[in-house]
Amino acid sequence: MKKITLFIIISLLIFSMGACTNPVNSENTETQTPQQQFEVPTGAFNERDMIFVYNGIPYPISSDSALLLEALGEQYEEMASPSCAFVGEDKKFIYDNITVYTYPDGEKDLINEIYFYGGNYTTSRGISLGNSLEQVKSVYGEGGFEQGNNYIYVVSGSIEDTMSPKLYFELTDGIVSGISFFGANGVIQ
Repeated sequence: MKKITLFIIISLLIFSMGACTNPVNSENTETQTPQQQFEVPTGAFNERDMIFVYNGIPYPISSDSALLLEALGEQYEEMASPSCAFVGEDKKFIYDNITVYTYPDGEKDLINEIYFYGGNYTTSRGISLGNSLEQVKSVYGEGGFEQGNNYIYVVSGSIEDTMSPKLYFELTDGIVSGISFFGANGVIQ
């Protein structure tokens, strides 16, 4: 009887150990899968347009910056200063053709802005430096606002809404010369 009980206990332990390994693998797959299944937004400009896609991986505004910084590489200059809106430091990671601005959230630095002004970066809808304002409007619609040398799309639809995320297209002679995904996370621009 003791041998049968011991056999059952050992069998249950082995079975439960095997059962525990499968969910871990499926969880890892689930966390990686959504990044690979990013669908390009369609229709009028909307909140899903506030996702920067780099090498097929989406990096939403207000997400942890660690993955994006790792993907962009270690060749950057970092600047930090005490945050006016949050506890901790606001940081700026300057690469050759792109700058990532972050704000603190506990132990993490979250993305507040991604600004590119060189290189082969594009928006999720394929707009890049060198495109015309007409091309921008044909992809995102007429719902933007002209402000100085920028054409700006605002998630809330109101240029007066300083707390709403914005997609800036910096223009030089009607041609896109810089693009900024700006989160407006407690920061008034």
